[in-house]
Amino acid sequence: VTQVKTLVRDPYAIYAEKALRLRALDPLQPTADHALKGTVLHKVMERFVREVRATDPGAQERLMTITREELEAQCPWPTVRLQWLALMQDLAPGIVVQEAARQARGAWAVLEGMAELTVAPTPVMLTCRADRIDRTDAQQALIYDYKTGTIPTKPQQRGFDKQLLLEAAMVERGAFAEVGSLPVAGAEFVGIKTGLPTVPAPLDEETPDEAWAGLVRLLARYGEQRQPYTARRALMRESDAGWYDHLSRFGEWDITDDPDPEDVG
Repeated sequence: VTQVKTLVRDPYAIYAEKALRLRALDPLQPTADHALKGTVLHKVMERFVREVRATDPGAQERLMTITREELEAQCPWPTVRLQWLALMQDLAPGIVVQEAARQARGAWAVLEGMAELTVAPTPVMLTCRADRIDRTDAQQALIYDYKTGTIPTKPQQRGFDKQLLLEAAMVERGAFAEVGSLPVAGAEFVGIKTGLPTVPAPLDEETPDEAWAGLVRLLARYGEQRQPYTARRALMRESDAGWYDHLSRFGEWDITDDPDPEDVG
């Protein structure tokens, strides 16, 4: 579900990764990058939700204990550990308050759960790792996705970043065995960053069924022989760089050039 936006914005990257099976190599020397930060803080939130009631006395202290444990286990850079620990110390009071409100709305049913579903009638298998799905007393689903980086706006979700909308469609189609087929009452991105921003999915503007139908049309189009996987088709900024720009020989052409479809293989 997270790569649908890549198929919309840079189709050639999907072709290179999925068809040619080319992937960027890990750096020779690991660094404390945004990916590691996201991994650590996702694990912190998973454990906090799984192990702690946010209304319990000492919930904030327990959150910080979990943070220290995960930083020690996953981040071998002492200075970076201190920086991320300081960030969580600032965020902890707000996280506990927000989490108490979420736990009052429903109980978690899925934490870091995997699901897959064939996007019929195409042969494509859509997969999803859900950060968290809650079930309400009214037997409805609430979807939460934690973000440590940039959170897509509602217009961006309508246009290309279909992660939450498609995850909702998968829930309603019973893709997550732990949840079953439930109507989705809400879905939102939860920022684990300064300000603790939350951005809901525009379910009132585009239903899960509509998002799913749009994906079927998109994949069917790319199943046609005449549809090229154009490089850098609709990036947000001209300066955006992709892993496969060198492979598409970007620089020998620019975005003002018309795509020139060519059979390969």
